[in-house]
Amino acid sequence: MQLPVANGKELLLVPRNWVRPTLLMHARRYYDISVLGYIQDTETIHTDKGVVLKPTKDALKDRPGLGCTRSFILDTTLKAGDGGINLTRQFKSFVDTRYEPVPHDILNRKTA
Repeated sequence: MQLPVANGKELLLVPRNWVRPTLLMHARRYYDISVLGYIQDTETIHTDKGVVLKPTKDALKDRPGLGCTRSFILDTTLKAGDGGINLTRQFKSFVDTRYEPVPHDILNRKTA
């Protein structure tokens, strides 16, 4: 495919609704939201008195072996999938609920 050229460089045109000033989906956010959320759920305890004891994400991050590494994220995602939980689908749904189009004035400033 031949792309249009502007100022001697190829130009890729992207639909306005796809444009964001920052990435919505990245490994660190997936880890913070989906992976740690799954670990929280699997380690949540309900006491005899009905009290819910749920580890905080900060406490989980400090625990050895639960860091934001590619292998931990992959292993946890696969483990959740074996239990019928699709963490990537849940994360995409989470991100979709947070999407807001970039206002015209900001988009114009960045592209003009």
